[in-house]
Amino acid sequence: MEQIEKPLVEKEKEAFVFQHSFLEEPQAESPDRQNEDAHVILEDEEVLVAGIFDGATKLSSVTGVTVAGEQGGRFAAQASVAGIEKEYIKTSTARGLLIDANQEIANRLLLQGIESEKKEATELSNTQAVAVRIDKVNGVIDVSAVGDVACLVKYRSGKIELVTPLDITLEDDQALIVAQELVQNEGITFTEAIKRPEVNNILFAGRARCNAPDGQGVGVLDGRKSAEKYMHTRQLAVSEVEELILLTDGMFLPTTVVGAEPDWRQMVDIIDQTGLDGLRGKILEMKNSDPDFTKYPRFKKHDDTTGVIIKIKGEDEIKQATYFDDLVQKHLPEIRLLMRGGKLWQKDDWRNVVEHCVAQAATAEVTARLLQLSPQDSDTLIRVAFCHDWRKRLDRRPGQFTDREKVHAQQFFDRVNPDQKLIDATGPEFLEKALVRGEATFLEKLQFYIDDITMGSELVPFRERIDEVRARRQDLDDDPAMTARLGGKYWDREIELGEQVEKEIFEVLQGYGEQINSPQELPIYLKEKIKKEIEKVNLKKDSETR
Repeated sequence: MEQIEKPLVEKEKEAFVFQHSFLEEPQAESPDRQNEDAHVILEDEEVLVAGIFDGATKLSSVTGVTVAGEQGGRFAAQASVAGIEKEYIKTSTARGLLIDANQEIANRLLLQGIESEKKEATELSNTQAVAVRIDKVNGVIDVSAVGDVACLVKYRSGKIELVTPLDITLEDDQALIVAQELVQNEGITFTEAIKRPEVNNILFAGRARCNAPDGQGVGVLDGRKSAEKYMHTRQLAVSEVEELILLTDGMFLPTTVVGAEPDWRQMVDIIDQTGLDGLRGKILEMKNSDPDFTKYPRFKKHDDTTGVIIKIKGEDEIKQATYFDDLVQKHLPEIRLLMRGGKLWQKDDWRNVVEHCVAQAATAEVTARLLQLSPQDSDTLIRVAFCHDWRKRLDRRPGQFTDREKVHAQQFFDRVNPDQKLIDATGPEFLEKALVRGEATFLEKLQFYIDDITMGSELVPFRERIDEVRARRQDLDDDPAMTARLGGKYWDREIELGEQVEKEIFEVLQGYGEQINSPQELPIYLKEKIKKEIEKVNLKKDSETR
């Protein structure tokens, strides 16, 4: 058991909510076989502890190492879980948790008359492991790993990182390469090659180096103290992390090159879109497509699969999600148009468009209420705000839509039936209609303005948003025909119209008694009103669940 003194809390910390889930499945081809993987998740008001364990059975016989009905690898993994469960309240580091787990393996072996320190690595079953300890009070995440299990971190910045290195024996890769050479030189199958003595001898040599006292081997938990030399540790700030993903190697996407790391970002994207089950399904699909092990070199068709996800959300994020979910549920036809008609569902490329539209719809709803618009005008404005960008992918990547999908997209659009004139108010041609011909309605100008203060999914000052778009679309200023039609440079005229509309909205709000000091404060004012709506919706939800 390892303990450290906790630092004093000098200032109030931001509150976070921790959500966790797990998957633990045995080999796909042997569903009745006991799983040699294991996991643990423990939580109280001050700490959250999680760990995963990938057990491996001994290579030589040690009488009594396994308990009845359990395999050697399972023994080590389950003992590790028990060790952490016993000590996690008193243990203050993730490394300490792994030490506790290793000690429990030693204790259980000793009960069977086996002194782990007097045994060779090949005589002991073991487990690879990663443990996470989250100090909720001080906002610190401690990670410690031994072996080739992964702790992936998704930061709030979007960065993906494997925070502790994979500790893999060189002999594993060498054995696979020798097996490939046997296939090429002797014409045997890969499954036959990996059973050959020259391959198994390499594997045995690698296993013999586990927890080598000189620190030149690879680490596992097997009850021997030398395991501590191989524990890799990292410390992270809770405030910087969005998600922690713990995976045994059975949950790694297979690779075509021996020794290559899997594509971590692709794995995280699959998990974000379809969960741990989705990642496991993708792995099974890839491995099933390679029954002879030649495309994805490996020692067995499938492996046990275990994963734990810990999502970290601020309380404000939870409240916002509740509010926006409530808003979306009231406008499902518009969401279907975006997601199914416009195919704006791919997280990296198009999901941000949906988030932009939903944020705009929230602004439209609050603005319509403040301006006391009629129910019909309010509905029209909100509906258009929801789906004004629904064609973005279709217009930019038409080749990604089949003819049938294009027909279905139009059907979704027809069901929603948004006001096309309001949609056009977010396009380049609207300036001519509003400033040159003077034909724009108040509702069209509202839609124009709301779009011009929504940057991504955030409300920002009008000029800030224009500066951001102007840098990307300088071509509109450089178009001489556009300049001639508008009577000035495009972005100068955009600013002119935006300031006019901002002033017009400001004057209406002042007439209704709203406490706002200047037109320039309007985006911040609307943002504060949305925050109040978020609180209102959450209070209502809380009262409904009591």
